[in-house]
Amino acid sequence: MNTDFLQQVYFGNSVETYLRFVVILILALLLKRYITAIFTRLFFTVFKKFSSAYFGQQFKELVLRPIEGLIVTVFFYVAFYQLSLSLDKLILLRRMKAVKEAGKEVPSTLITVMDVVDHLFFLFLLFYFILLISRVLDFVFMVMVQKARDNDDRERQQILPLLKDVLKVFVWAFGVLSVMGVVFHVNVAALVAGFGVGGIAIAFAAKESLENLLASFMVMIDKPFTIGDWVKINGVEGHIEKVGFRSTRIRSFDKTMISIPNRQLIDNNLENFSERGMRRVVFSVGAIYGVSRKALEKTMEEIRLLILNVEG
Repeated sequence: MNTDFLQQVYFGNSVETYLRFVVILILALLLKRYITAIFTRLFFTVFKKFSSAYFGQQFKELVLRPIEGLIVTVFFYVAFYQLSLSLDKLILLRRMKAVKEAGKEVPSTLITVMDVVDHLFFLFLLFYFILLISRVLDFVFMVMVQKARDNDDRERQQILPLLKDVLKVFVWAFGVLSVMGVVFHVNVAALVAGFGVGGIAIAFAAKESLENLLASFMVMIDKPFTIGDWVKINGVEGHIEKVGFRSTRIRSFDKTMISIPNRQLIDNNLENFSERGMRRVVFSVGAIYGVSRKALEKTMEEIRLLILNVEG
């Protein structure tokens, strides 16, 4: 086989290098689904004992995109790495410094196409990795909430969604700081230290949001209600569905979803009808003229028996 053609160089790379580049890209597009499915099944075996086969489909739907993104990112980087010899020579930005040698300015920083490829690789790699962790948290808490529902544990149903949101905030904050440090070479330690100074200004700017956040924790500690309770506050009446960072969601009796800022839950009177031991209802039963006394007594006895047979 004549390999001279494969060794011919165009734009800094041989034909063989370009072929490897194209083959890797084609493999990435053709095999990403199969490789993703394999990794998803292997990944689910780790959580299978924690959950059950019933949650298998939900797990696949949650982690499919981040795992596929990780695989495609790695394939694309390997493909572009084949062209690194030429991409390292393509300069996108040249920063000059004031030092002169032999009357000429000497470049202090060169940003090549390969540098951009490296940065994009780490950017997408970190993004999909953090997204994968976030989706795994969604799955873990979904299983825990379902178990709480099966056991009719309303307190866990209430606190688990809020705990999930808190953990996801920390995960994404860690991801953002990692991207800034690894990809953009930002001094993360100095940035975090700067938050201490700027925190006061941020606190004033986000005063209401912080009040609602603190109120959500107060609700968790004080426990004036649990998920599913029938409550009334500021004229809004319905069943509690979720307590979030900023607001609490109430499903009204006409099936409308109403969001109430958490601050109102602790600043206003809240009626929890689910905490009542019993409920008194007064109603009148009419009778037409001419009904005998015996018929009325029989009807009253039937009503009394119906009431006694009602559970609860």
